[in-house]
Amino acid sequence: MRITGPVTALFLLLGVALAPSVALAQSNSQVFTVRGVEVDVTADGITAARRQALAQGQVRAMRDLLERLILPEDYGSIPPLSAAEVQDYVLDFGVADERTSAVRYIASMTVRFRPGAVRRLLRANGLRFAEVQSRPVLVVPVWSEGSGDRLWQGFNPWLSAWILESDVVELVPVLTPLGDLEDLRDIDAVQALAGDSTRLRTIGERYGADSVLVSHAVQEGDPDVGLGGVRVESRRYRQGNLDETFVESYSQQQGEDLPALLERAAAAIDRGLQEQWKRANVMSFDELQRILVEVPVAELSDWLLVRRRLEGLASVAANDLVSLTRQRALVELAFYGSIDQLLGQLEQRDLLLTRQRGGFGGESRSVVISGQGASGPLPGTHAVAAKPQPDWRLTTRGSPAAGPGVEVTPISPPASSETAPQTPPQTPPQTLPQPGGPAAAPARTPPPAPTVVQ
Repeated sequence: MRITGPVTALFLLLGVALAPSVALAQSNSQVFTVRGVEVDVTADGITAARRQALAQGQVRAMRDLLERLILPEDYGSIPPLSAAEVQDYVLDFGVADERTSAVRYIASMTVRFRPGAVRRLLRANGLRFAEVQSRPVLVVPVWSEGSGDRLWQGFNPWLSAWILESDVVELVPVLTPLGDLEDLRDIDAVQALAGDSTRLRTIGERYGADSVLVSHAVQEGDPDVGLGGVRVESRRYRQGNLDETFVESYSQQQGEDLPALLERAAAAIDRGLQEQWKRANVMSFDELQRILVEVPVAELSDWLLVRRRLEGLASVAANDLVSLTRQRALVELAFYGSIDQLLGQLEQRDLLLTRQRGGFGGESRSVVISGQGASGPLPGTHAVAAKPQPDWRLTTRGSPAAGPGVEVTPISPPASSETAPQTPPQTPPQTLPQPGGPAAAPARTPPPAPTVVQ
């Protein structure tokens, strides 16, 4: 709807803009969901076995979640939580693949946690964390042994290993190609190893990936007698251009067959991607910064879209609407961390923050109203503070409203997107009610009523 009505109508529409949204509250819930927690407990009876299994599963899921969010060197500082204490952080949970006997309970659990409660726990314990999810990385796994290079033709055990790894929900979602006719048309092993920019960009865009990781695994030794190994050279391309290269070698361990070796190698490379992303996006809550931002709007939906994408970012403490006109919204953005981190995190939501030309930092300036006489200001004259002007412009990706500005690039530009496609579980879990639970976090005091100008 275009903003063309009177001021009264605009106030009514503004009320809609400021209304809370359940969808926004759940926008980053995927990061706080842990799937595939396997439980297997034997007790005196099925009731006791089930109760113990569900409690153990939630504790294990909580540990998995915290390790997903914090840096590896901080794992030792994770506070020990009992099953009863973990209950305060669980939103709900589900079970699938249940199997029972008179004394045994087996199932696969999915546990969803309360983002706000988990953040408070991490901050209270001084743990640095990252929770912004990047756009996915598409892995193109090429396998080489005596018979040559393989991608789609024949059996590719390296692709199979990455398919298992891509089932895990992480901060950097990992996708693997389906190997269908479109994939065969887009790229082959020779083109992937040659870094064909056009074909890499084509398959990456089709999967909605920000980057493509060509991972080339070369078999070494003889895995059939336990003396095998694999050398992996991975090249990451963004928009078809080579961005980084890393090489690792993995040797077969005792009792490990070739598929297990490749699964371990894929998991190690994946951990490297996750850690790299976390280090670039780990948040510091020592200092709160504020900037004044202009959001160009042609329709009210433009502002609503920006506001939806701002919601759920842990680094953004507040986004207070200062004023709204038919051409722009003026927003005070309060955030933790550096401006580079904010730029990268906004980019994941398809929001572009650019520096305005000629802004003056949002500071007020005094302007004399009326005139000046020979002996001083004329009667009735007074000085008033001019309205602050924003140094920054916030627009959605691809919007013509971006206009002129000075683009600011993060020091370590991460991948970008608003949301990442998720693979649904094969068996929909049965949602079980949770007794009790913590009280909802107190709502933030709303900002003063915004100024509305026709």
